Amino acid sequence: MNQTLLTKEIAEKILAGEIDDFRSFTDITEDAAQTLTKFENELLLGGLTSLSDAAAEALSNYEGYYICLSGLMSLSDAAAEALSNYNGWISLGGLTTLSDAAAEALSKHKDKLELWGLTSLSDAAVEALSKHEGDLELDGLTSFSDAAVEALSKHEGALSLGGMKSLSDAAVEVLSKHEGALFLGGLKSLSDAAAEALSKHKGALYLTGLTSLSDAAAEALSKHEGELQFRGLNNLSDVADKALSKQKAKVSLSDKVNTFTVVGASSDEWDFSDCSSTEDIISSLESYIDHLIEHNDIPAVTFIDEAGKKKIAVFASRDGISIEDADDDEAEE
Repeated sequence: MNQTLLTKEIAEKILAGEIDDFRSFTDITEDAAQTLTKFENELLLGGLTSLSDAAAEALSNYEGYYICLSGLMSLSDAAAEALSNYNGWISLGGLTTLSDAAAEALSKHKDKLELWGLTSLSDAAVEALSKHEGDLELDGLTSFSDAAVEALSKHEGALSLGGMKSLSDAAVEVLSKHEGALFLGGLKSLSDAAAEALSKHKGALYLTGLTSLSDAAAEALSKHEGELQFRGLNNLSDVADKALSKQKAKVSLSDKVNTFTVVGASSDEWDFSDCSSTEDIISSLESYIDHLIEHNDIPAVTFIDEAGKKKIAVFASRDGISIEDADDDEAEE
């Protein structure tokens, strides 16, 4: 018997509550997929490494709000076409490549679409995905052509480009036209001109990778009409701090926990700015541990404790939550 194949009989046991964790299965039959469309909780199938076109067609009828297929490293055009009909949030974060036809198919999907594992995309594929109506995660991509940036600026919904470590002022100017939440957590620095461009952006703006900001850039961003979130700005001048405090919407500087770094594939989603103690952070991680593991997004949080005396590292893993004292070098990375 193939213990990694999820069959109809096993699917029926899942529906009956006899099996709670089914992430160890790497393949699924069509009739099992059809049976699981009746599953009432989120469908965590992150262990699957292959998916037939027929099984994908069956899963598209699932009525729940979330399907995780983050273990798939490839997806046929037909399977992409089938999954595009699913009316809910879908994670395909394990995909590293996507054909133009598959991108065109997935552009018809209407909900959150996670493609954070992609490391390359053709301009045609980006153009297609820019038409997707819903949140779009492309955090694995580290560069885009001018044409791709122009296309993404027209996307409707939250857009996550956390893999971008740098952007030209011209590219930022184009992206600032995007309407909706914009995640640029990979940027380590921001020029004054880029800050001025982003000040015109309409929607929440996440610049969680910045470690410094000039007074002029802070003044420009203070004009941004929407939520601003930073995480590593520990050396703001009084002028910059005062400028950002004038921003009308919420500005999160994560000042309750003095400093911390989150490591993970989609870590920009995890906001610990409301945590005021070690216990708060542990509680937050415990609340999402299953979700984090399913997304292969296992974060480590390093911060200075509430007394400001000791650097602490909190790790979330498949075995639960662990706490360790952090070396100076580790905590500053």
